[in-house]
Amino acid sequence: MPVRDVLFGFRGRLRRRDWWLWSIGLGVTQILTAEIVNLVLFGPTHSLLGGTGQAAAQRATDTGPVAVLWVITLAFLWPWLALSVKRAHDRDGRGVVAAICLLIATIRLPPDFYADAGAKLDAGLWSWLPMTLAAFGLIAAQAYLVVTLGVLDGTKGPNRYGPSPKGSGSDAAAVFD
Repeated sequence: MPVRDVLFGFRGRLRRRDWWLWSIGLGVTQILTAEIVNLVLFGPTHSLLGGTGQAAAQRATDTGPVAVLWVITLAFLWPWLALSVKRAHDRDGRGVVAAICLLIATIRLPPDFYADAGAKLDAGLWSWLPMTLAAFGLIAAQAYLVVTLGVLDGTKGPNRYGPSPKGSGSDAAAVFD
């Protein structure tokens, strides 16, 4: 499958091995892009490579670096969606479910969401409910993506989304999956 179809198309199936390889490559590319842009725009104090723990805390609350991360995340969202949908198709699942879980897992809660944690703790358990539900939702979506897309095997042979990406289905084709 051509790179254009793998990263930007939503048709067909993607085997587990290819999903892992493309996901790792896309993740590394996204992190490097964010680091280079932050380094160029905001200097070494806002880089993961050149800052201290204090700089990391400041970077998480500064508007500029947070906006850059959102823009880069949105730029990489389409390829992430394409990979996830095709991998769900290999499992004969609906790509919409994988896309929704990916969108949920992509959510970055603003730092203000965690502000005044001490006051919320003093106010009682119910004040923590929104943060707890959001955390469980993020964890559940990420776990679904890793288990369903990254661990479980795809449908043997052809399914409603196309032929098997493993090829003929011989034992030699299943060596790496």
